[in-house]
Amino acid sequence: MQVIQNKEASRFETSIDGETAFIEYVEKPGAVLLLTHTCVPRQIAGRGVGTKLVVETLELIRRLEFKIVPLCPFIVAYLKKTNDFQDIIAPKLH
Repeated sequence: MQVIQNKEASRFETSIDGETAFIEYVEKPGAVLLLTHTCVPRQIAGRGVGTKLVVETLELIRRLEFKIVPLCPFIVAYLKKTNDFQDIIAPKLH
């Protein structure tokens, strides 16, 4: 799965079988991204696309040297299951 950053739409996205799954974000000062929403179209749901999208997006964010604030419940739930991405979680914003 290849995830790209679509800066114009403020999201990370991938296309599968003609459908686009994505994670929306809000960019904050200091190279911080608020990850606000994950969307996997019904046509490609149930195949692990959401989890793969989260993993690939977090790896891309790491390479881009951003930090994240996970606000999307799906991403929060994933991060509770792994310690693989603790290094990119930003301190709480005030």
